[in-house]
Amino acid sequence: MIIAISLCTMIFYLTSSSHGTFIATEHMFHKYNVFARKSAHILIFGLIAVAVQRTLKEKKFSYLIAWIFATTYGAFDEFHQMFVPNRTPLLSDVGLDSTGALIALVILFLMLNSFRCKELTFSKDQL
Repeated sequence: MIIAISLCTMIFYLTSSSHGTFIATEHMFHKYNVFARKSAHILIFGLIAVAVQRTLKEKKFSYLIAWIFATTYGAFDEFHQMFVPNRTPLLSDVGLDSTGALIALVILFLMLNSFRCKELTFSKDQL
């Protein structure tokens, strides 16, 4: 959970700047700036969701709780930006955050279940 809280804190800090991330990243990414920024939404909120799910591990509804947490924090962050000068809250960013969380959780689920299936197959072969 420390990783998820650290990521949320970092997001809050970065989006509290009235300079905006578009201007801050413009010189690094040039014509790919929008793509890079939107990809960051997907990546960061995917990481948050995975961190929450791994904290909950095998608890019932851990994937759903992780997705709700990441999506809710994305909505909170956009709401927070309404009060920061020169920031524009976008509902589409919440959609990207939610999508990133969902994609990451699906990948995690598939990876963990693939590993478990291989582990079970290996155990049966040993008999």
